[in-house]
Amino acid sequence: MMAIRTLCLLLGLGVAIAAFAQDQPDAADTGIGYASPEAALEALRSRLDVALKEQNDWFVLTDAAANTVWSIATSRHPAHPTAVKRAFVQKDGAVFVKMDVQCGASKAVCDQVVEQFQSLNAGMQRSLNP
Repeated sequence: MMAIRTLCLLLGLGVAIAAFAQDQPDAADTGIGYASPEAALEALRSRLDVALKEQNDWFVLTDAAANTVWSIATSRHPAHPTAVKRAFVQKDGAVFVKMDVQCGASKAVCDQVVEQFQSLNAGMQRSLNP
């Protein structure tokens, strides 16, 4: 009986370790698809199909083909280095915003950035889904 309990415990521990390892992102996979906000900015800037403007100390890059808007903090912004990737996806006739953030600032600043973008996303979703 003790051997069965030990085996179950070890199997459970093995499953937990495997699940934890799968949840850990690859160093190059940060959720935004680039190793860093700087790498994202460099790659997106080089594309002729991506529109770029600077607004309120953010680079705003629009990839219309992918229905994606990127916001990358300039070096003047307190959240630098930060990238916010917002993809607009349609499901069951409604439009949703899928957001990924890589923030290199303090936790307080990063939390504030996420809250601001979540608020913007909610407003956009309301206007796109009457």
